[in-house]
Amino acid sequence: MSIAANPQPSSTAPALEAADALSRALKMLRQGEPGQAAALCRDLVERQPGNGQAWYLRGLALRALRDVTGARTCLETAIAQGFAEAVAYFEIARTQVLLGDRAAAEAQYRKALAAQPDLTAASRELASLCLEAGRLDEAEQWFGETLRHDPGDGMARRNLAQLLYRLERGGEAIATLDAGVALAPDQPDLHVMLATLHELENDPPAAQRHSETAIALDPGNPSATVILAKLAFRRGDPGGALTLLDGVDRARMSDQQQVTRHAERGRALDRLGRYEEAFAAYRQSREKLAALQKHMPAQGGATCAARMSVVEAGMNRARFEQLALRDAAPNNIQNDLPRDTPQPIFVLGFMRSGTTLIERILGAHPAIAPMGELTLMVDAADQLTARLSGGFPDGLFALEDGAAREILQAQRQDYLTQVRDRMDDPADDSTAARLFVDKAPFNAEHIGLIRLLFPEAPIIHAVRHPLDVVLSSFFVNFAEPFPWSFSPEAIAALFARTHDHLAALSPDPVGDVLPVRYEQLVEDSETVVRAMLDYVGAEWDAACLDFHQRAGGVRTASYAQVARPLYNSSVYRYRNYLPFIDAAVLDTLRPAVDALGYDYAV
Repeated sequence: MSIAANPQPSSTAPALEAADALSRALKMLRQGEPGQAAALCRDLVERQPGNGQAWYLRGLALRALRDVTGARTCLETAIAQGFAEAVAYFEIARTQVLLGDRAAAEAQYRKALAAQPDLTAASRELASLCLEAGRLDEAEQWFGETLRHDPGDGMARRNLAQLLYRLERGGEAIATLDAGVALAPDQPDLHVMLATLHELENDPPAAQRHSETAIALDPGNPSATVILAKLAFRRGDPGGALTLLDGVDRARMSDQQQVTRHAERGRALDRLGRYEEAFAAYRQSREKLAALQKHMPAQGGATCAARMSVVEAGMNRARFEQLALRDAAPNNIQNDLPRDTPQPIFVLGFMRSGTTLIERILGAHPAIAPMGELTLMVDAADQLTARLSGGFPDGLFALEDGAAREILQAQRQDYLTQVRDRMDDPADDSTAARLFVDKAPFNAEHIGLIRLLFPEAPIIHAVRHPLDVVLSSFFVNFAEPFPWSFSPEAIAALFARTHDHLAALSPDPVGDVLPVRYEQLVEDSETVVRAMLDYVGAEWDAACLDFHQRAGGVRTASYAQVARPLYNSSVYRYRNYLPFIDAAVLDTLRPAVDALGYDYAV
């Protein structure tokens, strides 16, 4: 990533003097003396303003001195003066990232790669920008290109594995890391990543093996130690987990690792019955995460609440009844889809209310395909909001019936096509299913759209004691950090708002939606599972009671819980924490607690 120390030879004294100056400036940069290098290059460009290499080195020096704007100007001047090398475009791109202009950075990375296709640092960082922008296919392409030129690039390999796991391709993610270990078995970070994925995929022996290997290569590796603590907890040894967590070298831990450590300490302390210490540990985790994310705790929830208010205000019930696709039998409007296209079962409810458990139980039935955590309904709502003048639902209800129904039919077909494409995966054994589960807690926000597109579809509402939901959301580390989850107060506010939203859009909840109480599901599982199967139109199958024996990982914070048979230790767990919960939280939840038939019994 550096220029040659000696430029092309010349017989002229100025050229030799410039070559010597460039060589000394480069040496200064390598020795960590950017101030001296910047001064030397400044003198050189004053004498030779057309010396592109001098402008380039001055740009690197200024960036090291945190004069990022000056660095960009110098690097751009270097290219204008003829130093149009791949490294120059690459360094401009890195500078643009520091300035927050990711679009400009992406363009410069592409120029660097056009000039030098095997510049793997550029392809890796371009992949990271694509990933950040949500262009996952492009990100996968550029990470793959990086590894094609440099199979030993551990950072690209780890990032690609994370991306593949995010795309629910856990097997490929693990295979990618296994290939890296075969090339470089002494890289502890690869073993840590493999341990992480195997633990998420509910393969504790493999997670244990890779964690121990990482620690053998890097004694005291904090990430591997935390994974070993998780595994000890899963084996029923919370005391051993706490010993590992308390013994980790915190000076070596990143802020993100500290977030995880505090949360895992909370879990261990909870299991040991040390509830006040557990609550303090969980709060430390959330406060550290909030600082890391630079969000105020209440942010995020306010955005969700505002979207719900827009839908409620615009939900004209007369127009709703006119436009809901009630006469759209499953195959009437799917002209481009097979007649056996499976139909949805929607599972909704607040985070940590039991939605993953219900999806896992239903998905054990041979006629029902579990689809993981889908975001298709969220995507559909965003698409309609962007497409319609006036947004959704106002923009839709303002249209003539024919035009509005045509838009809804197209949206419905697009939704089912995406589901069909996922189920057509040759590696997916669910292609014969006639039903599938669309499980996403945020489906509750979009119940109005669900009813417009699929008014006859079964909707199961996961219900759990509101205070248990709030505490569990506060205690858990979500894969995506939700700003509203950083304090019990913010979680309670969003829960109460979501409860009101469902009530506002569900005038007949008993007839239209099947409520499934977590507490009853745990206490009398067969009766509740039979009721769910009857509601969705599926015959009884005892496999649903053995849901925990299904292969495959779960991409939610409930991954460890649903790998076990049903247990009741989380029922009314809030009672252990009542002394530590602010009265404002209890007041916020009181209407929902009463409406759902719960109380605050100790």
